[in-house]
Amino acid sequence: MIEKRIEARFYRTGDDNEPVREWLRSLDQEDRVLIGTDIRKVEYGWPIGTAICRPIGPELYEIGTNPSSNRIARVLFCIVQGEMMDS
Repeated sequence: MIEKRIEARFYRTGDDNEPVREWLRSLDQEDRVLIGTDIRKVEYGWPIGTAICRPIGPELYEIGTNPSSNRIARVLFCIVQGEMMDS
């Protein structure tokens, strides 16, 4: 079985809200699947090529997904203690 190289963690506010996870849940199922698949590719393939994930600053990365609805979705994250933390 292939193991994750890094684990995705969602930012949690002081009120226990997870803004990125809430945004993902607000999307239609097809878009959630596309974005979730790209997040998993980073978890299992880290470090990964720029076709899926690219650096945009010191210790800051972007996952770019083109959802079915003619939009562009970006998930920003950094690596903190070996975990992928959304920004």
